[in-house]
Amino acid sequence: MNGIIAIITDVLTWIPYLVILVLFFSKKVLNFDIIDYFRDKNIRHYQAELDKELENHKIELEKDLENYKSELEAKKLELQERLTFQIECNKIKLEPLQAERLTAIKDVYAELTKLYGNVKGYTALFRPANGKSKEEQIEDINNSLKNLSECWISRKLFFPKEMADLIDSFIRECCSKARLTSWIGTSPGKEAWKEQEKIDKYVTEDMPKVLNAIEDKFRKILGIE
Repeated sequence: MNGIIAIITDVLTWIPYLVILVLFFSKKVLNFDIIDYFRDKNIRHYQAELDKELENHKIELEKDLENYKSELEAKKLELQERLTFQIECNKIKLEPLQAERLTAIKDVYAELTKLYGNVKGYTALFRPANGKSKEEQIEDINNSLKNLSECWISRKLFFPKEMADLIDSFIRECCSKARLTSWIGTSPGKEAWKEQEKIDKYVTEDMPKVLNAIEDKFRKILGIE
């Protein structure tokens, strides 16, 4: 009997320790579960807040983008209207200038063809019996050059610089050849014949090429293919 009592007493003595151990481990497990629960809950809460904030930002950005596109389209239309207006104004201003330019081309081209006709007549191998004398033909060439130079000086501004330089060079060359022709007419001899051959070559080969180049540039300005 005393032995049973002793065993019961020993068991009762360990019960508080067992209870403490059970409570300790239960508390640990419970605490871990609670921590995990609240941690997951907080993460979900922050994620939801973040998603909501991102969505709000997205909506704001889309709204700003639409506003910007509208403003850009309005500015584009305004710029197009201003450009159209400016083009029309320039067109009105340039119409008289363009008309003057066309007249300038016509006048200069007419003087060029007159000069070329007189030069060709002078260098022709065969002349009509009742035609002009060499002296008269030289005078016609000089008059043509004078008229061309005067016509060109007052109309030079209407042409691109490259073209103006080409015509300037052509007129200088023709003046040089005309002076040489006048000298040849009063200086017969071997040297004069050599110079005359050079002039004939210029008239038959070089001069047409330059005139064709000038004519092509006239056509380009006029928009004629």
